[in-house]
Amino acid sequence: MPERKPHCPYVGLRQNRAVRFSTPSAEHRCHVSGDAMQIPVDQASYCLSQFHTQCPLYMGSVNAPKDDDDRATVIPTSASARRSKEMRQNPRDDQRLTPSRRRKTSAQPRIPAAVYGLFLGILLVAVVVYVYAGNQLSGAADDPALQMPTIAPTFEPLPSTAPTDVPAIVVATATVEPTAEPVPPTATVEIVVATATPASIAATATPEAAASTVTPDSKEMPLILYFADSTGRLLVPVQRNVTVVSKRVAGASVNALIEGPRNGLTRVLVQDLKVNSLVIQDGIARVDLDRRPTAVGDVRGFNAIALTLTQFDSIKGVKFLINGGEIPAEPGLPNERPLINVWNPDNLTIADSSVLTLYFVSTNGRHDIPLSKIIPKTNDIATAHIQGLIDGPGPYADALKRSIPEGTQLRSIKLDGDLAVIDLSVAFADAPDRAGALRTIVESITSIPSIKRVQVVVEGESLAAKWGNEFAGPFSRRVINAE
Repeated sequence: MPERKPHCPYVGLRQNRAVRFSTPSAEHRCHVSGDAMQIPVDQASYCLSQFHTQCPLYMGSVNAPKDDDDRATVIPTSASARRSKEMRQNPRDDQRLTPSRRRKTSAQPRIPAAVYGLFLGILLVAVVVYVYAGNQLSGAADDPALQMPTIAPTFEPLPSTAPTDVPAIVVATATVEPTAEPVPPTATVEIVVATATPASIAATATPEAAASTVTPDSKEMPLILYFADSTGRLLVPVQRNVTVVSKRVAGASVNALIEGPRNGLTRVLVQDLKVNSLVIQDGIARVDLDRRPTAVGDVRGFNAIALTLTQFDSIKGVKFLINGGEIPAEPGLPNERPLINVWNPDNLTIADSSVLTLYFVSTNGRHDIPLSKIIPKTNDIATAHIQGLIDGPGPYADALKRSIPEGTQLRSIKLDGDLAVIDLSVAFADAPDRAGALRTIVESITSIPSIKRVQVVVEGESLAAKWGNEFAGPFSRRVINAE
């Protein structure tokens, strides 16, 4: 599958958001919020690169001023951006303008009105000639030899709205509060058939659901899909805009899984897997496949499908079939929403434990990956989440980076409505990946549904005092791993 184009889809000119330059330009504006905003970040590192999804503007971790706003927002720039700024501030001698040269440069000649009139006259004559020639050649339009080839547009069409803020789905069990609301499906009964439908399955369909396939309509929707990281050990949630036909959103999500990953992730399902049918009835998705999605003993494929399907409110469980037949019992084979990337250091049972959803940055820095860490039951789940981040990724250290520096201590967590104020020791200020450290704190702590906003302070002092105003907060949960 081809990689997405290495630039942000929301960068464009102020007057025309569909136009962008291939190199950094002061004319560029960010349209992620729907308005033309100044771009205070290094365009080469974010806007015009494949890492634009890590941009503070794209993730919503900073609000840039609009063009009519004279406030300045400072964003930490890369070394290359600082060097470019120094070159602009200290041009070479042969680039400096003397006062006389500046006067000559600034004095722009005014075009007389007569020239405009002449130009309009020439344009009118050209239009008349064009119309006349078109009439003469219209008879040859049906001749294939004379038809002109279609020319592709210079710039790709851009979306008209900012990306939908759909949080990544995080595992919920009886001991863990559910996360933000998942994307609801548009139909309570869904049928997707790739081959002849078995009679036993077809009988469960309602006439209204079967008739919906007669007049298909398509719509692009943001869906959460699950693929494997570069090591193949961990499942990674990503958000992809998927074309949904005839409101069959669940079937579209499974087809997108079979289509495969992008951006450095690896395939979980076998490439030639086919779905015989998918029927949703009474909260159970019956998925009939033509073969196992992964090898015997490997349940990652079943888990990826179950996690993807149970993001929808109408699906509470999943029943897997192979060519209409039951699958023998197998350890780890899910029939409801499974935990993702389980880490159970003390071999606890779910009934006697609490489950933390902790996000860490992948070693290549391209994705945020959740771990389900099982700990002894606790009532202070917010403190447990932050302490879990401080402790690090444990056995997954080869695939995940420590987000919070070693030696950091949690001083306190204060809850004020849906706002959590997290006070950390001064060691946190030395985090090498500032954006990653703050982002994973927000992603982890907002997996608790009562917490919607997060503000981080250091020794009681605003983080802005050490890292800049863009880190002042508070911050809300944003889209995780958007493609």
